[in-house]
Parts: sequence; structure tokens; C-alpha cells
Amino acid sequence: MVSLNPARGLLFVTLRRGRRSGLGSPLKKCFRIYPMQLTIIEVKQIIEVMSNESTKSWSLASIYLKAVRDGLVTCGLSTFYLYIKILGLRSDTKPKYIKQFHPLRALFPNEYIHADITLFKTINGIKHYIYLVADNYSRKVLSYAVSTKFSVQLRIDTIKAALNLAQNNIQTKQHILITDAGIENENKDMDKFTHTNGIIKLVAQREIPSSNSLIEAINKMLKYTCLYTKPIPNTEALIDAMKEFIYEHNHLKPMLILGGKTPNEAYYQPESSLHLDKLIAEGRYNRKAHNQRYACGSKRKLFISILFVPILEHSSIERT
Repeated sequence: MVSLNPARGLLFVTLRRGRRSGLGSPLKKCFRIYPMQLTIIEVKQIIEVMSNESTKSWSLASIYLKAVRDGLVTCGLSTFYLYIKILGLRSDTKPKYIKQFHPLRALFPNEYIHADITLFKTINGIKHYIYLVADNYSRKVLSYAVSTKFSVQLRIDTIKAALNLAQNNIQTKQHILITDAGIENENKDMDKFTHTNGIIKLVAQREIPSSNSLIEAINKMLKYTCLYTKPIPNTEALIDAMKEFIYEHNHLKPMLILGGKTPNEAYYQPESSLHLDKLIAEGRYNRKAHNQRYACGSKRKLFISILFVPILEHSSIERT
């Protein structure tokens, strides 16, 4: 039996040793007969990973990948999802229907560059324009700017900054800029700039069937995992929050579509591999050896506490 006590902030496991019983197994299966299930220690590590406040707003896939990279978790992603659901640590583990579409995908860094503007109003009532430029291949935010004014020149300046960064990491001689049909992109100054610099500018869903969803997704993450989660009183606080988000997004957050690499790693080392499958295979071997040491014949009952950390609020239920 797995019990979550929100009042004391503890997680207890009742280990019932009986014939074919699961000694504290969340799956209610005997460890010796089913040795490939996660050990009690691995379950504890998953709970610790999910209790980390610094990654609480990340997707489950990113939390999982960071845990694997840090050596805290060695199971597969589907197994990680299963235990998160059983332990009640997160409510978004149910697979969602994904509409079938064919997004634009680059084969190497700097092949496609996306640009977009999003709006955010601080507590003092001032509306801000956030200018973002991102690389399609790596999802790295190449440049950004925050302003209280709508400016075509600032839009051009952020694209210039992204291209300057790309020159130090040359993968292609021809850059393709993907934008929407906003007036910041459809004007004479932008046309002159792209023509002078040899940039091919394509308007999403007009000149190509794909949307500008890649950078729109980054805008959504920016707002729902950063800006909407804390009070942003003024422009200075917004700039500080942006710096924090960009650093976390580019340097710290591994992504499933990048093979577990962070955007910076994918951008600067596109041909490298982390070989996470080797870590998972090693964990599988150790797990089987550990679980097969358990005996299933005794009828003795044990009650142990495996983790003395606060449990997430939405986990304050009892599962038997």
C-alpha cells in the first residue's frame, strides 16, 4: 500500500510480505517474480525529481531527460510516465490526441530561422512587445528584445543579431526566414534588409503550408512557465524574467525531439550524441539483479518510510 500524508508531508509504503505479494511495489507485484519493475529506491528518486521546484513547470519529457542525464532515473520514458500516474505526482500524464500535420523541420542549424512578436502587460499596466528569433533545428532562441514600442527597426535588429550568431556557427550559406504576415514583416524596410543580406523570407501558411508554430510554442512556454507564474511589476522585472527564461531554455532544458540535448548543445554540436540508451540499458540490468534478491515466502508485515520530503499538493490522496 502506498500512502501519501499531506499533513505530515511524508510518503509511506506498507510492505506486505506474503506469497506472490509486492513488497511496497506501486504495481502491487512481487519484485522477485516481476524483477523488471522499478525498485523502491528508483521510485524514491522519481518522487525526489518531481519535487524539484526549479523544474516544476517543465514538461514531463524534459524532467525525465534531465533526470536521466543526471543519473537519477534509468528507466524508459513510458515507464516514467506510468509511475508518475500511479503515484499521482502529476495530472498531465494521459496521452493527448495530436492533430496530424507536417511541420517544417531543418536538417541542420541555421537552415530555417523563425521570427515572431508577442505581447505582455506588466502589473503597472504598460504593454510590452517581446521580439524573439529562434533556430528551427535546435529550438535555440538566437536573439530577443523587450520594448514598450512596436518597431520595424527593432524587428530587423533582432534578426541581424541572430544572423551574426549564425555566422560563428556556419552550417549553411543561405538563410531562410520564416515569419507571419504581420506588418512588422511585410514592409519595404524588411524587404530591403532581406534582399541586401541574401535572406529568403517566407510567410507561413501563405508561401509555405507550414505555420510559424515552432516559435509560437516558445512564446507559449515563455508565458505559461515563466511570465504568468510570478508577479511582473514593471519593465525591469520583465527583462530579468526574460533573461532567466532564455538561459533555462537554451542551457538547461533537455528536449525529447533533440535526443535529450539542450538547444545550445544541439545548435553548437549537432552531430554529437548523448547515448542515453546505454544508461537506460545499464539501469535495466541493475534493476533486475536488485529485485531478484527479494524473498516472497514470508508472511511478515513491514512498515517503512522511504522518503521524508514534502509531497506535491495534487498527490495528497491515498492509494491502496
